[in-house]
Amino acid sequence: HHAAAGFDVAIENLPDLTRRLNGYACSVLTDEQRIPDLNLHAECRPSDIDLRLANSLRVLGPFGKDNPVPVIWVRDVRPKRVQLLKDTHIKFYIDGKAALWWNSSKYYDAICQADVIDIAARIEINRWQQRSSVQYIIEDCRFPSAYR
Repeated sequence: HHAAAGFDVAIENLPDLTRRLNGYACSVLTDEQRIPDLNLHAECRPSDIDLRLANSLRVLGPFGKDNPVPVIWVRDVRPKRVQLLKDTHIKFYIDGKAALWWNSSKYYDAICQADVIDIAARIEINRWQQRSSVQYIIEDCRFPSAYR
C-alpha cells in the first residue's frame, strides 16, 4: 500500500536500532504526541449491543489502514464479574456479554472499584462450540474522576 516502507537490518543491530529510534522519538515528540489518537465512530448504550449490530458492523469490512475497525463509545457501563487473566489482561461482563481488555492489568483495581465506566471498544462475534455471542474488545476506558 502507499504508506508501506521497508529496509534491511542485521538481527544483531536490532537492539541498537530500537534504542536509537526510541531515543529520537522521545527527543522530538511531546508527551501528548506520544499518546495515540482514539477515533470513536459511534455512541451506544450497552442495551444496543447485540449480534445484529455486530453483524452489521462486519459488513463494513474488510478492515485495514484506510478502513479501520469501528470503535464504539459505550457509556454508563457497569462492569460485573471482573477477572484478571494471566496477570496481564482483564475480562469482565457487560449485561452478560464478555469484555476483554488486553495488556491492561494496571487498571484492574480501578475497574473493580468503579460502579460505572465509559468504554471505547470494538464489537466482535465470538464463535465457540458452535455458538455465537457478542464480545467487546476494549480499546480504552474512562473511569470516574476518583480513579484517574
